[in-house]
Amino acid sequence: MGGSTFRFKVTIGNESDTRFLKKTLQALVNSPIPIREVTFVTNEVKGITVDSRGSIYDLSCVDENNNHFIVEMQLTSEI
Repeated sequence: MGGSTFRFKVTIGNESDTRFLKKTLQALVNSPIPIREVTFVTNEVKGITVDSRGSIYDLSCVDENNNHFIVEMQLTSEI
């Protein structure tokens, strides 16, 4: 595991304690509404055309108003 991957997993990608991740995501999306739930998932979405890129959705989130959103962490031409 590369250094930056390890640091991400330790600080933000800690599935057993998502408090820091919730606060970080709330700040990144600039929302006054606290994030209630974060679920770690891996869903591959393949590109529609040969030139399209695929993506991997790593986080599924729900805020206190029950709004659902996903966080796309990677974009690749290899999927």
